[in-house]
Parts: sequence; structure tokens; C-alpha cells
Amino acid sequence: MHNGLVPARLLLIVSLVVAAGACASPSSNAPYKAEDLGTGKPVSTVDLRGHPVLLVSWATWCKECKTELPALEHYFEAHTSGPLRIVLVNVNSSDSRKEIDDIVTRYHLSMTQWRDRDNDFETRFGTVGVPTAVLLDRAGKVVKTWPGAINPNGTELAGALRGT
Repeated sequence: MHNGLVPARLLLIVSLVVAAGACASPSSNAPYKAEDLGTGKPVSTVDLRGHPVLLVSWATWCKECKTELPALEHYFEAHTSGPLRIVLVNVNSSDSRKEIDDIVTRYHLSMTQWRDRDNDFETRFGTVGVPTAVLLDRAGKVVKTWPGAINPNGTELAGALRGT
């Protein structure tokens, strides 16, 4: 008997369902917003429409990211004339600008770089953890998501790009 009160567990479940419904669906093409790492100005995936986009989340404390970032840079340098845009999204919540800059310098990262201190990346794309790569088609719709480090030279990315 609950004395007319709704059980706390049911309230929690309802709250989670409502919260999930308020988030953009990972399959939608709602814009993702962050800030440019260099300028601090607002940026959005809307600015990249017309091109397939690979968004890759990373953090300074992520060991797997330190393997993935140089591989992505090599891929980027070899494919600069192609239609794919690669955007590195740093999701460090703390003010770790020096550590971020050190990694950017160490790996000579020249790809577009965004900062998402609130990790809206996780909420917007339904991901957990870093690194995670999300491929958007030319309209900004999610085509594929890869949890963990992506092999940019692998067959999965090449196959997914054919559909963009």
C-alpha cells in the first residue's frame, strides 16, 4: 500500500523518459552547438551542412584519444581536398586550456577544433564516454556513431562515407 503516493521509483522512470524526450534524437538533424576552440565564438553543425562531417569527442585525460588524434591528423592531411570535414570536439569540463593546447601542439592538430565544456555532445548524440566519433551526412543527420577510437583508414568509415 502506498497511501495514495506515487512510488519514488515510478517518478524516477517518468522523469527519465520525459528528459530523454526533451533531448534531440541522435537520428535527427538538429544542429549541435559548441564554441570554436581558438576564438571562443559560437559554432554549429549548421555551418558545415553540404559536407559530410566526422565529429570526434576527446578529452585531455583520455589515453585512447592520444592514439586516435594523431591517426586522425594523418588521415586529414591525406584527404584535405575531399568533401569530409573532421571536427575535434574537446569535452573537458574544467578550465584545462594549457593541457588542451599542449595536446594540440604535440600532435600538430590542424583540423577544425571545437570546445564543449558542458559535454552537450553526449546528450545530443546519445553517446557515453570519449572518444566517440559521429558521422553526419550533408544534411546534418547522424549516419553512424563509433564508441571508442575510430580507425580513419578502416573499412567502416569508408563504407559509411559512401552513404553521405
